[in-house]
Amino acid sequence: MAVTGISSIWLPVTDWQRAKKFYENVLGLHPMFVNDATGVAAYSAKDSDPPLFLIKKPGSRRKTDSRGVAIHGGTVGFNVDSAEEIMKHVVAFGGAVSDHISDGTDTKVFTIFDPDGNVLELTEMKKPESGKS
Repeated sequence: MAVTGISSIWLPVTDWQRAKKFYENVLGLHPMFVNDATGVAAYSAKDSDPPLFLIKKPGSRRKTDSRGVAIHGGTVGFNVDSAEEIMKHVVAFGGAVSDHISDGTDTKVFTIFDPDGNVLELTEMKKPESGKS
């Protein structure tokens, strides 16, 4: 028996409207459905992705790290075309980002935080250098 994929991801959010704006406007995810009455929404980057569900948790106490960045909830990984471009976009919208991009052999990875402190890991797969196989 083995895990064959991810079926869904659920993140708690304390400010419903702010969270929806962040995932739609900053990350550019597409709403699959949004139910304001129940406080549940599902987003994806493309149809084949597993849904990212936001669930409203009003009154949750937000903890902060030494920089004052909220920490709470889960971690979600996203594949991106350009780590640097996405990081600049997040900063322009007032998002919190990690101190540096981790530049590995095959990937560039950095961490941002949504408005509720959920960790979002953004990974750029490096393209092979021309002339190398």
